[in-house]
Amino acid sequence: MTMKFAKILGLSSFALLASVLGAVAYIGFPATMAGMAAKTVCSGVFVAKRNAEAVIRDDFLPASPVLRFLKVEVNAANANVTANLFGIASRTAQWSPTTGCVLDGKLDSKYLTQSDSKTPVTAATLEASRQSATNLPWPMGESLSVANSQSPTLPPANLAALAPVFTAAFAGGHGPGLQNTRALVVVHKGQLVREQYAVGFDKDTRLLGWSMTKTLGAMLTLHLAEAQNIALQTPVVNLYSQQDAPQWLASWKNDARAKITLADLLHMRDGLSNVEGYQPWSDVPRLLWGGNDVAAYAAKGSYEAPAGTRWRYLSATSNINAHAMLARAKRPAYSWVTEVVTAPIGAHSFVVEPDAQGTPVLSSYGWATARDWARLGLLLMNDGTWPDGQGGTKRVLPAGVYKQMTTPAMAEGEGAAYGMQLWLLGKPQSSCGPNAGLPEDTVVMGGHWGQVVAVIPSRQLIIVRLGWTMKKELFDRCALIREVSQALK
Repeated sequence: MTMKFAKILGLSSFALLASVLGAVAYIGFPATMAGMAAKTVCSGVFVAKRNAEAVIRDDFLPASPVLRFLKVEVNAANANVTANLFGIASRTAQWSPTTGCVLDGKLDSKYLTQSDSKTPVTAATLEASRQSATNLPWPMGESLSVANSQSPTLPPANLAALAPVFTAAFAGGHGPGLQNTRALVVVHKGQLVREQYAVGFDKDTRLLGWSMTKTLGAMLTLHLAEAQNIALQTPVVNLYSQQDAPQWLASWKNDARAKITLADLLHMRDGLSNVEGYQPWSDVPRLLWGGNDVAAYAAKGSYEAPAGTRWRYLSATSNINAHAMLARAKRPAYSWVTEVVTAPIGAHSFVVEPDAQGTPVLSSYGWATARDWARLGLLLMNDGTWPDGQGGTKRVLPAGVYKQMTTPAMAEGEGAAYGMQLWLLGKPQSSCGPNAGLPEDTVVMGGHWGQVVAVIPSRQLIIVRLGWTMKKELFDRCALIREVSQALK
């Protein structure tokens, strides 16, 4: 059955319509807007399993006035979504259980299951693992009723102190233009001590982490670097075999971009001319929705500063890294992400959606439940180890991964408050500032519109906040982290 949704505007203001159409023609972004619509609605409906009307109303239409002119068609039978802008541009996003929604492509099923593992992970095996672990205590499973003997329960006074923090986090309600918190989870001393969800969301709802996905990308990269003995100072142009080299690599070899290293990508020091802009005509929307090869778009950035000398936050950089690392992994994105990090920690809800070329969009497209985002934070705090279910631990990531990822990118300036695809919010140079009252070791996976996984080892504390806050002034991540950490002193 096909469901059709279209926002029909009264055209009493011809001037408004003319100005919008003029902007569309001038900027040339019909394909980008159609791509955004198809991908956003597809992921909201088929990955998060939310109602289509709610996704269109709350996640899609509020993002830009131009989106009101798009017709969005959700095809439940074929598990895809098509968006059309006045017949000028039409884009389709296709869903599958392993990839999530892929814009302009349906990846071959053989490609999705290819793996060098003796026990390849599939959607079916992940679900079986999840079901078998349901009654185990968190974080190995989902049970919160069985106390973990290694972590004492939270004293009642601390739980009481958390109550007003949760109340404030969900104040104002849920919907466009509001604070719009969708999930808040607090983990203390290895235990999930409190969680709350907005109406229409629960512990099983996958939520988009946006740029929190970058941190997962760094974990994957460091794991692969150790496994293949890749030095982080290796130039990107030397990471590819002749067989795997993309077309854009030749131009890199012939100019100063040949000196950009893997470490430069991880620390956002590539010196490229890309800009982290979010207007419809800017780099990020065009990167994510304008075409279907994110790495090729990102790699078009020209030389602007010597590699390693300038820090600039760029989603483009994360996707160049994703492309190079996938080429070295020599396996599909799904099996690489799942078998290396998420399945070993029981984070079975994770989906990192790829582009039509099969490259995982590690800048932006990680989906998981709030509990599984918390697991990722706990893995980082535990320096890459995880409970083995028998009273001990197993190593998932290389030893020293926490120190590597929290080493500042630069000695001073903004880069001094950024590690490897990770914000060092406890540093005085961070966006929170020197007087924010945060523990000095506060590090954060941060994402667009207020996604947060805060990791504070000195407090044995993980804070996960997921939402869709389009007005920055309505959510203060620094204040949330400070208030939770103070409640759990």
